[in-house]
Amino acid sequence: MGFKTNFLDDIVQYPNRYVVTDNGDGTKTITPSPGIVTQAGTAITSTRMNAIQNEVVFYIEDTRTVENEYIAELEGLDNYYKGLKIACKFNSTNAGPCTININSLGAKAIKKDVSTDLESGNIKANQIGVMIYDGTNFQLVSGKSISASNLSYDNSISGLDAINVQDAIDELFTNVSDGKNLIATAITDVDDSLNPSGSDTFSQLAGSIRNISTGKKHFRTTMSKKQLINYVYVGDYTNLSGYKYENYNIRFSFPGIDFIPNFLIIEGMKNNTDHNIIVLKKSYPYTGSSSYYIDAILPTLDFCLTTTVEDTDKSINGRSSFGEVYWGNNFVEIRGKGVDSYLGLISVYQPSGKTRTPTPYVGDTIVTIDAYE
Repeated sequence: MGFKTNFLDDIVQYPNRYVVTDNGDGTKTITPSPGIVTQAGTAITSTRMNAIQNEVVFYIEDTRTVENEYIAELEGLDNYYKGLKIACKFNSTNAGPCTININSLGAKAIKKDVSTDLESGNIKANQIGVMIYDGTNFQLVSGKSISASNLSYDNSISGLDAINVQDAIDELFTNVSDGKNLIATAITDVDDSLNPSGSDTFSQLAGSIRNISTGKKHFRTTMSKKQLINYVYVGDYTNLSGYKYENYNIRFSFPGIDFIPNFLIIEGMKNNTDHNIIVLKKSYPYTGSSSYYIDAILPTLDFCLTTTVEDTDKSINGRSSFGEVYWGNNFVEIRGKGVDSYLGLISVYQPSGKTRTPTPYVGDTIVTIDAYE
């Protein structure tokens, strides 16, 4: 049976009084003279010192070589006694029920939760665990790995059915998984062109929601004519009279669109209201081709020519009256047969010693592009 001692100090009448005696040989003896003892101090005995030692947690290190049989040395320990406290650094993870043998005093089982055998992984390598000997076994009271299923959970606020942490985690995971499946199914019900999955991340599901088609898409942007119009070189030819021509198609580029339009309106192509709008739409597809004929109002466009020498000519030498429209990624290209049957919407005469390239006559005019799905 354990006991607790309240240690007391001596209390005397004169704690700092001393008697000095002359020894006659040049030395003196100083003797305490406390007077009356009003409170006797606690005697220092072996029983009391051993009781103090019983409260000490002794540190040991495991040196085991056999699985689940821990071994250690503790100097001065000659028997196991109730209340013996050990802090042991284990050198390996346990694989199930295990024992400890200190100073070869005999192997004692290590238990958790009073009398339960340890499960695999309750003790980790290099972990320090505190154990107390109960007279039969060592009870592991700290440093053990606790299963989430052994931790209680208050479900009064969350509304979950779980009563321990592990079940709460499992239930929450199931609810989240079911919720993601419902979201993925709802997205597909609205837009079956999308293919979300319940295994997608929330970020991926959010992206699918943003991509739901709620009707015909519309894209609008503004830019300068210089930014809009590009010229695509398609080749050159020399006619029967020996004149050289270069052929170009016109490409309208409008970056930022995320779909290929079926209908395109470009407004503001000229400074006056005559022929101010270009309208293009897809129709009459070639079999097996992504190109389409022009079915549009294609007004007369003003162009100029840049040249390596002075040249006041500001017209295109040839302009196709019939061609096709190619709908590409972020652009629409107007293609024509050109002159002399050479493919190209416009044809530019190249005088000897000169290079002439078409550019928009009004380069910085701002235009508005409306694209419809």
